[in-house]
Amino acid sequence: MIVAGSTYPEALQIAKQVLGRMEHTRGLYEGISISEIKLVNAEEDYIEDAFIQKLTFNIEIL
Repeated sequence: MIVAGSTYPEALQIAKQVLGRMEHTRGLYEGISISEIKLVNAEEDYIEDAFIQKLTFNIEIL
């Protein structure tokens, strides 16, 4: 997942919100049974006046 903000704190805040909603989520979503979601990597970048947070998740399905 990639999120962007016009300031570094804004990009971090958005990334934290995404992480809070995704990590350790379980349940049935559109017929797919998810047993675990874990953050496995995070990278930062600055491109064309935007602060970028790249979050990589491992999603385990049953």
